[in-house]
Amino acid sequence: MILLVLVALAPPTMVAVTVALEEREENREHAQSDVLYTTRLAASDAQAAVDETATFLSAMAGDLAARPGLAHCKRLLALVPRAADRYRFVGVARPDGRVYCGATAGDVSTASWFRRAQRESGFVLGEFGAGPLSSRDALIGSHRVGQEPGEQPAVLFAALDLEQLTETLGFHEAPPDTIFGILDDRGTVVARQPPNGLVGRRLPERPLVETVLAQRQGTAELQGLDGVRRIYGFAPVEGEANGQLFVTAGRTSEMVFADPNDDLRRFLLLAGLGLLVALGLSYLATKLLLSRWTAAVVDSARRLGSGDLTARAPVPRGLGELTDVANALNSAAEDIGRRQDDQARLLAELVAAEEETRRRIAADIHDDTAQAVAAAGLRIDALAADLEDPAARETALNAREALAEANRRLRRLLFELRPPALDEAGLGAALELYLTDSFAHDGFDWRVENRLENEPAPEARAILYRVALEALTNVRKHAQASLVEVLLERRGVGVAVRIRDDGTGFDLPAPNAPPEPGHFGLVSMRERAEAAGGRFAMASAPGEGTTVDFWMPEKG
Repeated sequence: MILLVLVALAPPTMVAVTVALEEREENREHAQSDVLYTTRLAASDAQAAVDETATFLSAMAGDLAARPGLAHCKRLLALVPRAADRYRFVGVARPDGRVYCGATAGDVSTASWFRRAQRESGFVLGEFGAGPLSSRDALIGSHRVGQEPGEQPAVLFAALDLEQLTETLGFHEAPPDTIFGILDDRGTVVARQPPNGLVGRRLPERPLVETVLAQRQGTAELQGLDGVRRIYGFAPVEGEANGQLFVTAGRTSEMVFADPNDDLRRFLLLAGLGLLVALGLSYLATKLLLSRWTAAVVDSARRLGSGDLTARAPVPRGLGELTDVANALNSAAEDIGRRQDDQARLLAELVAAEEETRRRIAADIHDDTAQAVAAAGLRIDALAADLEDPAARETALNAREALAEANRRLRRLLFELRPPALDEAGLGAALELYLTDSFAHDGFDWRVENRLENEPAPEARAILYRVALEALTNVRKHAQASLVEVLLERRGVGVAVRIRDDGTGFDLPAPNAPPEPGHFGLVSMRERAEAAGGRFAMASAPGEGTTVDFWMPEKG
């Protein structure tokens, strides 16, 4: 049922995944187009701001060159705050680098932009870093002021207000999930919106910075400076900035793909709910329609496996293969029953013939051999009474004892061939008599626990007795035990006998191994039990004794 539901869900799932992937690709392309367009606009605005700064400094430098003097310089620079608010400070440095006009007094002779401005005739954009007149990072533009032949020129400079610059670029109007940034060509973070602690840090090995410096313009999906994956667009600031600055804009991949991901999640959620509903309905249908039948079939199979051949499975109507299963199980039970009936009949005949043969042999021994031995004993007793020679009398008495031992062995043989107690008193009593007679002189202690409320059928009783006798004979000959325990009980539709001793034990042979010398009785017990449709099991290990357990079914 689960497979059917999964097969049914497979096509719509594939369609949903395909649509989601296509929608993701469309969103990616739109996002790439949007961020690239945004960065180009911002780069254009930044270029305009830098170009205006270059124009402004060029005009100021020309005016200062035309009208040199400290007083005019101060008046001119005093007009700057009213003319433009994008500069944090403006100043003029003498050829030796000493600031003499506008900005706070100081020395800029070591600044790279100052030396470049003295060498070049146009606008110079300095590297982002700590300003010469302030501890704050700054981006300084500069322009030389005139030049006398053979002399170094003075330099006019202005520090761009980066906060004002970012407002000019419209970073504050970006969507909530978009971040903007400005990098220089050394990999330094010049500005960022929203701001963070990375401004002023040089990060050339970060994926974003490395990609921007390598490709200069384009789009890429990669990890940002803050570790968040985004789709970025980036473009250089041309014009007077001369590609020293780059503008970046990025949107988080999570937001770009939010809609297709949500659609796919909703579909998978609905598919999962549908699967659960289908499974629930199939479970209910199975419980309502098939549970009782399945339980009945399982119960019948278990009863059949335990030997109850009267067990039959209910046959449902119109359920195809299920009906075939029930019919097959019932047919197998009937076939097994017929075979077992035939086997039981043949076994009963075999057991009856065997027991009849044993009875005839026992009768012959009792009526002939045993009587002859007894008569010989009486003659020897008479002979010993007439002998006067002590040596001859001793010899006669020894012969009499030998005949007595032979008579005892004949009695034991008669008991083993067909004990009268087996038919008269039952299986438990017959085993007790055997243990009393056979184990009394060997130092064994024994116990028989008979849980049978009624005796097995004669054929079963005879087979159980023979197998038990073989097991007990093995104990007496090989086990070197001090205690033997015998348990008789009913199990299911049969009778079981368990014999356990505390002897030396042994390593059990492999199931298919040939019998070892002196252990043919194990094969005989197993074959006798299994021929009667029963089961035989043995457990043993060196030093842990041996347990023999056999069971055979009995007709009710």
